[in-house]
Amino acid sequence: MESHGYIVKESVVQEGRPNKNIYSITEAGRERFQEYLQSPLEEDLYRSDLMVRLYFGEFIEQERMIGWIVREIGKLKRNEQILQEFKAEWGERISSSSNLCLNVGVELNAAKIKVLEEGLAKIQQSMNGQV
Repeated sequence: MESHGYIVKESVVQEGRPNKNIYSITEAGRERFQEYLQSPLEEDLYRSDLMVRLYFGEFIEQERMIGWIVREIGKLKRNEQILQEFKAEWGERISSSSNLCLNVGVELNAAKIKVLEEGLAKIQQSMNGQV
């Protein structure tokens, strides 16, 4: 964005701490941002290496698949905590549209956790002969 002239960077020298960069939007950046906001919506894209691998899970050892699922659930639960902390920090100061976006993220994350946990339980039951 800086190379396009949409933002400018100011380096601030600090004693006893690393220098920091402060970025500011330029008039050209504001104009480009407004152009973006006024443009037609693009289709959502969803790409997930995990989902591709799960789709073809019949061709992999179940223990490996379980590991993928367990790691993903852990990642999602960490994300859930971050989102909840963000909601608590911003409280009523967040705009209604930003709050809507945050709530969609929270709910999508929760739904993924629920589905993965249920699927994990079924895989583990089938491994133990409890179909």
